[in-house]
Amino acid sequence: MILKRLKDNVAQENWFAVTVEIIVVVLGIFLGMQVTEWNEERKERNDEAIYMERLVVDLEAHIRQMEFRKNYFEIVIADAELALKHYNNPKDSDISPMRLVSALYNSSSIYPFNAYNYTYDELMTTGKINLLRDLEMRGLLAEFFFNNDQLYFVWNINPENEHRDWVRTIVPQDIKQRILTDCELSDNGIYLFMKRNCEAKLAQDAAKKIVKRWLSDKKSGDLLNRHLSRLNNAYNVFIGNTADTNELIAKLRNRERQQ
Repeated sequence: MILKRLKDNVAQENWFAVTVEIIVVVLGIFLGMQVTEWNEERKERNDEAIYMERLVVDLEAHIRQMEFRKNYFEIVIADAELALKHYNNPKDSDISPMRLVSALYNSSSIYPFNAYNYTYDELMTTGKINLLRDLEMRGLLAEFFFNNDQLYFVWNINPENEHRDWVRTIVPQDIKQRILTDCELSDNGIYLFMKRNCEAKLAQDAAKKIVKRWLSDKKSGDLLNRHLSRLNNAYNVFIGNTADTNELIAKLRNRERQQ
């Protein structure tokens, strides 16, 4: 219709009408492009808000699982320190064989966890990380999840570590099971809890036999000492990570409110 009018006006040399028709066409194209751009930008802002909320959900889940592991590993570290203290001064120790074997076994326990980086990985693999307009926020996220990889490496202590292998070699299976039964609790199989100062109900003679074998091997103290050092390092990394996570959650929430 517009093209027909334009053709007729050109034929009639009605240049004013031609000009108006051209302006209408150009303006229509411009407005159409502008509406498309506005709709696309609105969609991107909506997607940005959704991804930021998902990032917060992941980070909060990360905090929850780490908090359970914090309590667990505090007890693991305490039991490792107790066992090492006895190893260094067995004659001055008043720890019962049952308590010592329980502490020794618990000191070799691990509580692995998975990374809650699902949303961030999706943003990176799909290229949608550019939806986050705040360059500083993108930098903070990149740094946080890079450091998290280091945390998982340290905190998810290698189940093949020598101290763990040695302890679980000298502790018979039935005693392992008794210690697990008496010293660990499970919340519907989701979270583990370890009892503080746990003394499993072990036969005294069996416990004494394990203690004697452990003390008689010169490598026991070195393995436990290295293991304890690794545990303390992991715990320090965790404390810093927890603070970083809470700070990042606060910044994401603040960014959401500013949108």
